[in-house]
Amino acid sequence: MSNDTVRHERGLENESPAGLRRASAALVVAGIPFFVGGALVIQTDTPPSLSPTLGMLSHALWALAIAILAVGVVTLVRYEPALRRGLAGYLSVGVLGLGVYHGLQWVTWAYVDVRGSAFAEHEQVLDVIVVPYGAGHLLMYCILLGTAVSLLGWALHRSALVARAVGWAGVVLGALTVVAATISLVSAFGGGSDGHALFDGATLLLPVLYLWAMVLGGSLYRQAE
Repeated sequence: MSNDTVRHERGLENESPAGLRRASAALVVAGIPFFVGGALVIQTDTPPSLSPTLGMLSHALWALAIAILAVGVVTLVRYEPALRRGLAGYLSVGVLGLGVYHGLQWVTWAYVDVRGSAFAEHEQVLDVIVVPYGAGHLLMYCILLGTAVSLLGWALHRSALVARAVGWAGVVLGALTVVAATISLVSAFGGGSDGHALFDGATLLLPVLYLWAMVLGGSLYRQAE
């Protein structure tokens, strides 16, 4: 089916594809700060107080990543009428809004850790409060992003914008992330060398979700041509 035919069926013959290009650009670009932030975390380890500048920067980049992703999804939902049928598209936008707020809170946690490291009492609360609190933030980030991706994938599978497989992939990947992160959260699992496989699985799915968003963005760009 040609792009002109798809646009005719959607009643968008006179609509500029600029909105679709903006959405695709944001979806692709969102992964960049996330992967850069992830590389910084691997390089510096956690918590942020172990390497204050890079630790703060990594969490700020993760907040920026989900903010850019939110802009892309909002633009896409505004452009595509099919995504505004039912609640899935709107809920995806709403959950991403919560994700942006959570990302900013995560940056605040990093600030508290770095600022508190100047005091002698910091060592006493590092392993019992600071590190578990950061792990909880990571799991909530997984839950919010996974929920948003799953909802967006569900909304997309009913549209002609991308192949149905792309939409269903978002549903499945997002749902797996939410399940793994939720079980880890309510069971108080940790991560890393002493952690649980579900915790590590949820965090390893995060880059997969951003890769899915990049694939979606690439597909949308081809549709806009």
